[in-house]
Amino acid sequence: MFEKSSGPRDIRIAEDQHPLYVELTEDESSPFYNVTKTDLFIFAMGYGFDQGLRTPISGNTRALFNIDSLDTNQLWNIRAIAVYETESHEVLRDRKQVFDIAREYAHGGIDNLHKNYASPGDTFSDLTNEIVKCGESRQLSD
Repeated sequence: MFEKSSGPRDIRIAEDQHPLYVELTEDESSPFYNVTKTDLFIFAMGYGFDQGLRTPISGNTRALFNIDSLDTNQLWNIRAIAVYETESHEVLRDRKQVFDIAREYAHGGIDNLHKNYASPGDTFSDLTNEIVKCGESRQLSD
C-alpha cells in the first residue's frame, strides 16, 4: 500500500535546526551523544507528536539523512503517526504527506528537546520520568 515511487528521497529539516542535531549527537554531555541523527529524528518526531508540537517548516532546508536508511520499525512509526494524524490509512498512498507529517512533528520536537538540554538543571531527568509514566500508562491501557 505504501507508494515507493513518489515522495522525497531525503528527510529535509529546517537549515537552522541542523546545529541542534549536531550538538545533541556530538556533545558528550548530551543524553543523545553518539546517537545517529536518524534515531534522534525519530525520537524528536515521537516526542513532538506526544507533546502536540507539529510545526510547519518554512525557509531553507537541508537533508539530514536518506529515507532508505530508515529501518522497518522507524518507517512504521512514521506511518503510524501519519495514519493517526489524518485518521485514515489512505494517507499511506501519499509518501510525501506521510513524511511531511513526520518532519513537522520532529521540527517541533527537536526545538523542545534542545531547549530542555540547554536549560539549567536536570530537565532530561524530568523528560525521562515523563517517558516512563507514558509507557506505564499505555501498558495499563493495552
